[in-house]
Amino acid sequence: MPKLIVIDPGHDTDDPGSTQIDGAQERTYTLPLALATRDALLRGWDCEVVLTHEGPGMVPGGDLAAELRARGELPNQLGADFFISLHHNAGPSSARGGELYIWTSKRNANGGLVWLPAIDPATGLPNHEAPRSYAIAQVVQPAIRDALAQFGIPWRGAPDRIMCADFAVLRYPELPCMLVESHFGTNQQDDDVADSPEFIPTLAQAIASSLAQALRLTARPEEWQLPRAKVLLPTRPGDDAPREIFGEIRDGVTYAVLPGMSTEVPVRAVAEAMGRTVRFILEPPTVIIE
Repeated sequence: MPKLIVIDPGHDTDDPGSTQIDGAQERTYTLPLALATRDALLRGWDCEVVLTHEGPGMVPGGDLAAELRARGELPNQLGADFFISLHHNAGPSSARGGELYIWTSKRNANGGLVWLPAIDPATGLPNHEAPRSYAIAQVVQPAIRDALAQFGIPWRGAPDRIMCADFAVLRYPELPCMLVESHFGTNQQDDDVADSPEFIPTLAQAIASSLAQALRLTARPEEWQLPRAKVLLPTRPGDDAPREIFGEIRDGVTYAVLPGMSTEVPVRAVAEAMGRTVRFILEPPTVIIE
């Protein structure tokens, strides 16, 4: 049976996350990264992928604590094999770099969050309480670090450092999980390179490839590695720009994972069955759903 991976695009319409130095909200970055990671996984390996949400959140208009708990408990309900939450960081304008977190229950004396190295550098003892997550993180962290380095984004702390914290989305899953902070949206250098067109596809491929290695996913046959097509989705109220995903062209038909679905479907046939108009641009290959 294919393994099931749940991807959480950090934040949503009600909780947009931090504001990048260019004024964009964190949610406008995390959803495209989640979609690209999902597409990379489905394109290359035999697996199933579910997103916790595709824009409005799981509990639109609800309590933030309830929303985060729902996201953390979703992989339990689905019987998932792995859960990953995708974010970018925020802080002083001088702070930059990537980090990866797994879970610990440790907090400060007032009950507040603490951000700790997963392994205490002084004692060599674990601060984390997630050994299965740590084993996977040891495979995924170098891949993310190296992908970020291609764009000049440093890794925070030691080159192999993995962090831990009691984030809600790491507290509730009863399975291996991690949270990625790819860069600081509040740093000019980090934000500039993260806006480059190559950044999200490169990072998504690094996450997908390293997860496939860590989870021992079965590679898809070579015939699956086919030309890609961009799929432009209808805009919704509150969208800052047209949503886009990527599909593959097989025998002249574009297949993609459409919103609310966990497997690839023929885009034109499904969209037209839903009453949508579909146009195709030959160069570059683009499917426009209206």
